[in-house]
Amino acid sequence: MKPVTPADVQKLYLELTEGYTQFRPILATLQEKNGGDLIPAIKNEIRAINDHIARCYITDATPDQQFHELVKADGHLRRAIYDTFKQLNILYHDFIREYDDRHFGNHWHKIDNGAFWEQYATQRLEVDKWIHEAKQAESENKDETQTYYTNAYIAQSEVYRLIRLHKKELELTWCDKLERWFRSHRAWVLWTVFGTLVSAIVCKAVTG
Repeated sequence: MKPVTPADVQKLYLELTEGYTQFRPILATLQEKNGGDLIPAIKNEIRAINDHIARCYITDATPDQQFHELVKADGHLRRAIYDTFKQLNILYHDFIREYDDRHFGNHWHKIDNGAFWEQYATQRLEVDKWIHEAKQAESENKDETQTYYTNAYIAQSEVYRLIRLHKKELELTWCDKLERWFRSHRAWVLWTVFGTLVSAIVCKAVTG
């Protein structure tokens, strides 16, 4: 096995830096969705990344030692990315489930002549598929698991985007609900009102 050179260390360091740079927007998204904070497990992974990088600058650290520390830092970065996508999926899943419980109705099927529901249902199935794959692979292949959670996050983001895009149509006001109820029960309401009026008129005529 050839000895580690400063060039090898520099290459790995640049790869680690690039990976963290690409990861930061996802981390920021989690922080925003989680009320401005991160879960302790992810904080610990980030501390560990910084700790291993700091050890590279210890006086007299050899290229081999530096490379070894950067490999460890890369492992913690991968774990942080994995945990972040997993946590984002949990937050999105909880939000979408609660949103469905509060606002779902038959009117969802009619938005954009059914196009919204087709996209929404397709993406929800996509999310379920990737979450299932991730859980299956969780104890066997960490790299595959991260890919599956990433794919689930992408699908969940699309569901969230669809909800935001059609928010006004999805969330019926109390007046909207009353109007829709009246439309669907119009015949019953009219007959009830008509019957009540007729009964009142007959009773008045009979009793004088």
